[in-house]
Amino acid sequence: MTVEKLQSYRKKDLAQMARSQGVKGWHAMRKDELIDVLAEEEKPTPKRTRSTKSSKKISTSSTATATKAPPKSKKSSSTAPKQTRKQAKELMEIRERRERSKNLAFGAKPDQQDNMSQDQLSLAVCDPFWLQARWNLSACGVRRAEVALAQEWHNAKPVLRLYEITSQGSTNHAGELLKTIVIHGGVKTWYLEVKDPPKTYRVEIGYLTAAGKFFMLARSNRVSTPRDGAGEVVNEQPSKEPAMTAQPKPSEVSERINRTLTAHRFLPLGINGQRERDFQFQLDAKLIVSGSTQPGSTVSLQNDCVDLRPDGSFTVTFPLEDGRQIIPAVACSPDGVEKRTIVLAVERNTKVMEPIIREHHG
Repeated sequence: MTVEKLQSYRKKDLAQMARSQGVKGWHAMRKDELIDVLAEEEKPTPKRTRSTKSSKKISTSSTATATKAPPKSKKSSSTAPKQTRKQAKELMEIRERRERSKNLAFGAKPDQQDNMSQDQLSLAVCDPFWLQARWNLSACGVRRAEVALAQEWHNAKPVLRLYEITSQGSTNHAGELLKTIVIHGGVKTWYLEVKDPPKTYRVEIGYLTAAGKFFMLARSNRVSTPRDGAGEVVNEQPSKEPAMTAQPKPSEVSERINRTLTAHRFLPLGINGQRERDFQFQLDAKLIVSGSTQPGSTVSLQNDCVDLRPDGSFTVTFPLEDGRQIIPAVACSPDGVEKRTIVLAVERNTKVMEPIIREHHG
């Protein structure tokens, strides 16, 4: 194997190759050192030159020398199955991760695996601008989607479709499709941003192919967002699907905060001859990320090394700005052979409300 070929491998793969070939001290070597050692191991052993006295025997026994070639090919053929098995294992892991991210029933309870009657999708109002979708789906429903989509299943993506209910009819199917949100398996809830309250919405969950074909697994109840600044939230329970466990309403908290702020608001600068007041109100937030690993390992967050405590735990504080943040966390084992990655996605949405002014009389 050439040096160029070895450089295309990861350090973990090179370490495994060195270990299988019995290289001493492989666990402490860097990648370039591993490449040099493996390249040296792959060099053919020079043949011993025979004396001129035996030159005649060499020329007359070409068939004998030809039979010495198979041991060399035997060595290369012995390494080929190992590489083939390793590549097949990596390909299988990639396929499993892809299927898990696509499987909306991943993590379902055993009694829900084949019970489509328990498939549920509920929609709740968090505030005038945010909705929360929650679902429980069975593996049987996902298999039905796979069979129905046939050859289009391999490019289908799990999605949520958000509809605005524009009519007041009794049917739950009326509505205008506003947007399609690509989601992934392994989760049971998703937040959706909406605009221009008050409005009425519902969502559907299922699989969407590249050709635009949609297979629905479940449909939610209808909900109505309140006016901006109001405390009214309308959550209509679905007629056929059983309702999920009730969640606390963030609007109730918002209403109490608004009442508290109303009682402590003052006039703005210079209104009705009042003396100008220097009234300020600021709010900030920070993100605290904590974790643990094996002592002696190396950990990085957003490509910055993290100092570990003696027990392998760590805590890092990040500024939490408005918008979505992606924080990749990478941990390497003490021997440098294994690496694990966890990606943390955090989103902050700060909305400054209009001030409420209370006039002073007398």
